[in-house]
Amino acid sequence: MKFFVNYSAISKFDKDILWVVAQDIDHIKTLHKKTNTDIRINSITKSENKKNLYSFIEYTTWRKILKFINVRVETSRKIYGEKIIYIEHHKYLRTVIKNTHYIENGENYFILKDYLEINTPFVIYLFQPIIKFLIIRHLKSQFKEDEIFRERLQLMKNKFGGLKEYIWLD
Repeated sequence: MKFFVNYSAISKFDKDILWVVAQDIDHIKTLHKKTNTDIRINSITKSENKKNLYSFIEYTTWRKILKFINVRVETSRKIYGEKIIYIEHHKYLRTVIKNTHYIENGENYFILKDYLEINTPFVIYLFQPIIKFLIIRHLKSQFKEDEIFRERLQLMKNKFGGLKEYIWLD
């Protein structure tokens, strides 16, 4: 059964910084350590577009649930123009979450948007209100943590006139 969640948050940082942080994988284990214990990159396809860190990536995270249970989540991300499509496989729940992430222009700010499609068995679907609450809480927490990273990148960009080129270690 499917259900949907929409989430938006506003950021004052430059769009190029928002785009880099949205794609970044390295900060998951450190900045989001409340919800992730480890990450392993399984495959990556580099992008020809200099604005993109990759065109496609598959990785495994070990996610914390209720602060003491670790579960394995298989994720793929693909960049389509100015959207990132995340597909998370939560095999322990037989659930797939598809998130379309994109950035819209505001007046003097940007709006980060997430549109989630949750496909889950009926038994889990019955807990939809609780699951929606937990998803929104998770997104708010990660947004708040990401703002710290964005602020640091904005300071570096302002000081040095641009962002450093992102280089993957092969």
